[in-house]
Amino acid sequence: MKHKTIWFPIFCLNVLLILPNGCRNSNPDNQPSAEPDVFIAGYTLNGSDIAVPCTWKNGTRSDLSVIDPAKGGFANGIYVAGTDLYVAGNVVSGIQVYAPCYWENGVRTDLSTISAAKGGQAISIFVWLGLVYVAGSVRNDANVSIPCYWRDGVRTELSVITPGMGGFADAVFVTLTGDLYLAGGTSDSSHAAVPCYWQDGVRIDLSQLAVTGLGDWAKSIWVVQGDVYAAGDVRSAANVPLPCYWKNGVRTDLPVIDSDGWAQGQSIFVSNSDVYVAGYCQRVSQKFVPCYWKNGVRTELDVFDGNQHGYAWAITGYGSDIYTAGETTNSLQVRVPCFWRNGGRTNLSVLADKDGAAYSIFTLSR
Repeated sequence: MKHKTIWFPIFCLNVLLILPNGCRNSNPDNQPSAEPDVFIAGYTLNGSDIAVPCTWKNGTRSDLSVIDPAKGGFANGIYVAGTDLYVAGNVVSGIQVYAPCYWENGVRTDLSTISAAKGGQAISIFVWLGLVYVAGSVRNDANVSIPCYWRDGVRTELSVITPGMGGFADAVFVTLTGDLYLAGGTSDSSHAAVPCYWQDGVRIDLSQLAVTGLGDWAKSIWVVQGDVYAAGDVRSAANVPLPCYWKNGVRTDLPVIDSDGWAQGQSIFVSNSDVYVAGYCQRVSQKFVPCYWKNGVRTELDVFDGNQHGYAWAITGYGSDIYTAGETTNSLQVRVPCFWRNGGRTNLSVLADKDGAAYSIFTLSR
């Protein structure tokens, strides 16, 4: 079974896989009971097995522009402001390097990097008072991943624990008062990855289960009424990833399906003090099960014929309904992009009956 893979940023000698978890940025206010517009970002393979970045609005797919159609790209994060649709992602350059970008109503803006030969990636997007914030990372000439964000295209690099060790920013959130929060991770001097978030440029490191040198990081962030929530996963002393979320720095570990299995938290959404985290669990049988946790209680999501794999990459809400975006494999082991509304799955259109995935979701009142 293939895992969702974009590229491998290098934290000095350590290599961490960044997974573009979905949008945490839907309107946090309660919505009326009428059907919302549902926006999703992801990708689909074409007939030549090239990844095509795309969005779906209420199930209708729109493909996005890339540098070279023979090389493709991915759409990772989505945000809607009024009638404008913003998408963050990566396109593959002519030298086979991921280049960060965002699309506004389908028009692509390429984002600056340290080195065009090394590239970067854009994972999450948020729009506040017309300003476009994009979270991601860029590689320097030493192949070290540097966490950063772009505000209207201007890049700002973020602090790391040890200079030269690197890090990344995987999510962005802006409060009503304009405070900027980014979630991600950075490496310490022993090459161990440390989850963290940045508040207006100041880094706050988050608690871990054990210092293992592998991939602990915060992948999603949500701020409401002064409380800061971040979701991700931490490694046990045996290097087993376990899902969790932090509220104001205090970690809550989330239950897995099998005691000998593992799981990852990918996205967080908070509504009326209820905390939702989307992710997936791996059973001892090697089956991947998409799920979300509400206040620590896990709900498993539907997959094809009950026996296939699935992953939940993003979660949001609308009124009393919970929307989760991700993918599930069919009997041919083809990855099918989909979303779940209160657990009921809707499959999304693809180009050529080949792999696809839904990485980000946003709901908006019609």
